[in-house]
Formats: sequence, structure tokens, C-alpha cells
Amino acid sequence: MSEENESATAKLDEIGKIITQVQEQNSKVKANLRELRKKSESIEKRINIEIDKNNEMISKAQELGDDQKKLDQLITDQMNKISEKFKALERVEQELLEKEQTIQNLIKEVQK
Repeated sequence: MSEENESATAKLDEIGKIITQVQEQNSKVKANLRELRKKSESIEKRINIEIDKNNEMISKAQELGDDQKKLDQLITDQMNKISEKFKALERVEQELLEKEQTIQNLIKEVQK
């Protein structure tokens, strides 16, 4: 029995060593997981900061787009007003030419 006890003790010692190794590995894995979790949280914070920056830039771009639309509309309105004034000037010029022609015709009539 003594040999059996020694064999059993040796096997128990071997099992104990294996258990110790597994526990050490488990501790390392847990430590690695904690480290990965910290890194993951850090990366998540940076991503959220970048998302916030991007959202802010998108918002500003939309504001600029709205401002550009308003500016384009103002320019269009001003161009339309200028166009209307040129048309009015052309009508006045035409009327003046017609009056000038009428005056010249009257002068010719008077001279006859």
C-alpha cells in the first residue's frame, strides 16, 4: 500500500501543480482582461470625442449651407432688382428716343 500511497501522493502533487498552473494562467487572463477593458474604455472615450467633433462639424456645415442658401437668395433677389432697373432704363431710353424722334419730326414740320 505504501507504493500505492506514494503513487497517489505523486499524482495528487502533479494535480496540485496543474491546478496551481491553471490558477496562475487564470490570474494572468483576468489581468489581461482588465487591461483590455481599460484600453477599450479609453478607445471608446476617444471615439465618442471624435463623434462629438464630427457632429459639431456637421452642424456647422449645415449652418454654413443654410447661410449660403440665404446669401444665394439675397444675390438672386438683388440681381432680379438690377435686371428690373435695367429694363426700366431701357424703356425710358426707348421713350426718350421716341420723344426725340417726335421733336425732330416737329422741327421738320415747322421748318417746311
